[in-house]
Amino acid sequence: MRMIRTGSTLLIALMVSGCVSMSKYNEKVQEVAMLRGDITTLEENLAKSEVAGKALQGELQKNRENLARLEQEHENLKAEYVALTAEKENANLAMGDRRHEFSSDMEALTAKLNESETRVKELTTLLLAQEEAAKKVPELQAAVADREERISNLNATLRSLKSNLIQIRTDVVQLAKKRSGSEEKENAYAAFRRDFSDQIGKGEILVTEYPDKLIVTMPEQVLFRSGSATINKGGKKALERVASILKKVKNNRIRIEGHTDSTPIKSKHRYASNWDLSAARAASVVRHLQKKGAVNPEFLTLAGYGPYAPAAANNTSRGRSLNRRIEIALIPIDTTVTAETNKEKLALR
Repeated sequence: MRMIRTGSTLLIALMVSGCVSMSKYNEKVQEVAMLRGDITTLEENLAKSEVAGKALQGELQKNRENLARLEQEHENLKAEYVALTAEKENANLAMGDRRHEFSSDMEALTAKLNESETRVKELTTLLLAQEEAAKKVPELQAAVADREERISNLNATLRSLKSNLIQIRTDVVQLAKKRSGSEEKENAYAAFRRDFSDQIGKGEILVTEYPDKLIVTMPEQVLFRSGSATINKGGKKALERVASILKKVKNNRIRIEGHTDSTPIKSKHRYASNWDLSAARAASVVRHLQKKGAVNPEFLTLAGYGPYAPAAANNTSRGRSLNRRIEIALIPIDTTVTAETNKEKLALR
């Protein structure tokens, strides 16, 4: 812009002075126009240069940033290279250890293989020996069979002898028990006759001896009130005296039997029938003999007959009175086998 102003000033000065020709004037005008064009071009180039400079500055900044990034990546790669180098060295060390372990394993496997081969040889030798022994098996089996047959025959003979011995012992025991039971029954009969002579004389107790048993009969009025199974005071004393003889019994069963007459029991009575009443009375006597009289319960049994085993006809007052009774029966034990005999029988099975 400064150059344009200078040219205009010169042109005006020449025109004013009148000393310059028209041709020169025109030349100067053209020069001015050219200068103006050059100036415009220069200004445009300057603007473009400024834009290009700014672009170059941007690219320069990007290049600087890329350079910084590349330098960081370079540092990272160097660190990774160092780490990989260390890892490679560690892997080489581990590989060396593994080679050593593999070598040790191979040595162990070789030793086991040698041991197995030795064992196979031993088993082969043993198998050959067994095959030789197997050739002798039929002869040995025949000898064993002969011996087993002889043993079986001897065992059969022994069992037969033992069975005969047990039967003989059983017969002896039964005879001894029967004899002992009979003697015990006779002794009990004598004791009852001796100790209860007054009651026998009054008809309060009846003692009867049969070939196979002894029966002590006690009427209802001695033991119970009518229709009751509770033993009265006098009956308890009488039973305790009876127990003093019964507790010595070792070879007789003691069976307590309850009997009634045929008179039906009233509908509201405690017992539904004479059968129930007779069984309840027998049970009361058994309990008293066991608890108060110390009679061994292993020898005690009971039965309730109700009116079905009468001692007399029920069509008279006297007959019904005789039927309401407790009978204590001593029955010799003649079928008992001793514990020793039982063990021998079990041994034969």
